[in-house]
Amino acid sequence: MHAQEFRWSNLFSFTLPASAAAMLIAGVLAWRPEFVPAGFADLARTVCLVAFAVLGASAIGAASCMFSHASAARAAGKAWRHVMVPALLFGAGFALASAIGVHIGWEVLTKPNLASMSLPSSGVVVAASLFLALGKPMLAWVVEGRRQIAQAAANAEIAEAKAEAKERETRDSEERKLRLVGGGTAMAIGAAAALAGAGSPPPAPMEYPTHETQQAGLQTRGMGASREVDRVRISMLDDAARAELEGRARVMLAAEMPLRVVERETGLHRDVLRRIRSEIETAQA
Repeated sequence: MHAQEFRWSNLFSFTLPASAAAMLIAGVLAWRPEFVPAGFADLARTVCLVAFAVLGASAIGAASCMFSHASAARAAGKAWRHVMVPALLFGAGFALASAIGVHIGWEVLTKPNLASMSLPSSGVVVAASLFLALGKPMLAWVVEGRRQIAQAAANAEIAEAKAEAKERETRDSEERKLRLVGGGTAMAIGAAAALAGAGSPPPAPMEYPTHETQQAGLQTRGMGASREVDRVRISMLDDAARAELEGRARVMLAAEMPLRVVERETGLHRDVLRRIRSEIETAQA
């Protein structure tokens, strides 16, 4: 959430103490007219009246902001009650304090001059002043809570996006491994046919993977894929898939490819490869 989303709260945080300060200064000047030029006391009383109105209007705006912040804190969950509760309480207090502005506006509308106006009593003004003295810092507290709520929501979205990206990467890696394991089906079928057809003419020479092709195949299996992971996956294959994979290894061993290359390419355990190579040597003898 950007800072401009709290511009109204920031505005009322300024106008509340500013109007109170204007009332204080203008009230003192109107109280001691001998310290000011002639006629300035009446101007000071007018400033006091305007400050009362601004104070009431600011209280109305602050009440709206407080209730909005309370609603957002409630939607964020129980962890943000320390923001919701003071926002509700002081929102109600600001709403009551705004009655001063409504009262002043009605007096200006219905009375001909300042002398005939019925202004709020001293007790009401003192009570409103005490409330506003606490309301200003509490408004800042609630706004800071809203910023923390927005930051927590943004962090949660980032974490969720990272988790989805990691899950997608893992899924793609698993699919690449499955494609690599099943890639020797055609070679396994050809090897089985060659072993079964004893006495038949030898098949045409087959093109076996070069070192560069083997390296490229290893890269497609994903960075950091280990032989242990491949062996665990192979152990989960059914008999037909395992036979196809062993047939592929049989073809590569019949071509006298190094044992470590066949192990790295197929993922089969070296003991299994030694058994296959022994079977090939026995058949050739």
